[in-house]
Amino acid sequence: MADALALNALLYLPIAATLALALVPSRREGAAKWISLVATTAQLGLGCLLYARFDPAVAGLQFATDVPWIAAWGVRYHVGLDGLNLLLVLLTVFLGPLVVLGSFCAIRAQKRLFHAMVLLVQFAMLGAFVAQDLFLFFVFWEAMVVPMFFIIGIWAASGAFTPPSSSSSTPRSAASSCSRP
Repeated sequence: MADALALNALLYLPIAATLALALVPSRREGAAKWISLVATTAQLGLGCLLYARFDPAVAGLQFATDVPWIAAWGVRYHVGLDGLNLLLVLLTVFLGPLVVLGSFCAIRAQKRLFHAMVLLVQFAMLGAFVAQDLFLFFVFWEAMVVPMFFIIGIWAASGAFTPPSSSSSTPRSAASSCSRP
């Protein structure tokens, strides 16, 4: 049961962090990146814990939670890990802190909203990977569309995203380009 709790904590940690972002005052918008970094790093830690506890000799799902959700339709909240989706979950939680760290310099406008959208995308992606019910999978899959729409529409299309210059080919020069106003 504790392992199932760890998987659900991994899944819902971005939602808790998004709610924490909503409490950040607008004058302290820079704190959003640190909340996101802490949340995604905690997810990475939980993902590593689940990987360490995963037993490849056991057939079927591990860390599973299976409860009725919409009983009239036969829909269940059924999540769990097997060998394949464990790797997808690990990849997702590994990339989360990297995305947040990369945004420290690249995102200049509406930082709090950006980090909330990144966390919601991570929640929906992880949910789609661990869902074992087709309806639940569809809900998570469609939940990815809304934050991705905002990320693409606001930051990619409007120029609020500043990619590193082509001259920043070394980590030192890339880090120095982060100090712009």
